[in-house]
Amino acid sequence: MGAVARAAGKVLARFQVAKIMTIAELMLLLNCSMRTVHRRLKDWRAVNSYNCNGRFYSVPQVAQFDADGLWRCRAAFFSRHGNLTETVVALVGAAPAGLTAAELGRKLGLNAHSFISRLASHPRLTRKRMAGLHVYLSADTAIARQQLA
Repeated sequence: MGAVARAAGKVLARFQVAKIMTIAELMLLLNCSMRTVHRRLKDWRAVNSYNCNGRFYSVPQVAQFDADGLWRCRAAFFSRHGNLTETVVALVGAAPAGLTAAELGRKLGLNAHSFISRLASHPRLTRKRMAGLHVYLSADTAIARQQLA
């Protein structure tokens, strides 16, 4: 086994214990540059947190995603769907009746006011006012029709 494979094995074993790590921690463990760490993370199909400024990383073998594709580990929140925007689009698209900002906030573990204004005009979402609340629906007309029904 080569030095690179041994280092990778060491890091993946460390992920089993720590669950999440930062780039700085990975650079120390791998004894390499940030660029090399990013390449390794891509090879491992690692996920990064959608909160904490994307500072934390984990690997799919460790992450325990729920039915919504979300996983929380200590202060870091992760999504199988990718970043926060992609996660909101996926959650809204999968919701039978769309989601309000408050419902999105509860699911994501975040204050909805911190992100919802950026997504109100997202091309893959639409927003309808219903019973005094804004409900976010898929921009796909067939899905939105089902959600409104």
